[in-house]
Amino acid sequence: MKLPKSIFKHTNHFFNEICKAEVLFMLSLCCFPLYLFISSTKILWSIALVFFVLSLLRRGKIRVLPSIIITAGIVALALLSPSGKILFSAGAVKITDGALNNGLHRSAVLCGMVFLSQFAVSPKLHFPGKIGFFFGQMFKYFDKLTAVHVSLKPGSIISSIDEHLIEIWDESGFDSAATVADEKKENADGVTCADCADGATCPDGAGGAVPETAGRGNAISKAVSSEAK
Repeated sequence: MKLPKSIFKHTNHFFNEICKAEVLFMLSLCCFPLYLFISSTKILWSIALVFFVLSLLRRGKIRVLPSIIITAGIVALALLSPSGKILFSAGAVKITDGALNNGLHRSAVLCGMVFLSQFAVSPKLHFPGKIGFFFGQMFKYFDKLTAVHVSLKPGSIISSIDEHLIEIWDESGFDSAATVADEKKENADGVTCADCADGATCPDGAGGAVPETAGRGNAISKAVSSEAK
């Protein structure tokens, strides 16, 4: 499902420019316990629908087919263990109220958590410190993985996933190389080195320029040699 460009233009500006990614993440994290403590299936599906709409407004497009397949699979497995009142029978299979409600409840929890995570995670999500950087990178890659389309043709599912993982790895390596190149370029422009005394510029960073401390040493050596003569 995809939003029209005219609508997504406004929703994207609101969620990604006006609202901070960290604030939306914390709000989503506070809503996470709802899926653990609410027992009503109708309320759980209502919450899942809310986060589905929010994710659609923030991302612009969401794939609905995987959620439908997950729901159908969980419900089908739940119906294999009949419990409660028999609603109707389809041959040897008896559709019971308890099994159907159990399957819908589990699928609501799973699909709701997927929609919540899609709404909470953003490439602009950053936290301070090394741990924050680690989680930020993890959410970034998760966002990239969920944004790509995986082929569901028999025999090509694994190869499609592997191909997308390699693409993301290559993009990550390119970004790291670009970061190192920028740091070297910044040093070449004459960045002050913390290891040099008196804030002198490193010889390697200034394209071979002699640091200030080395210049003082040469002047002292020349003065001593002239006095000796």
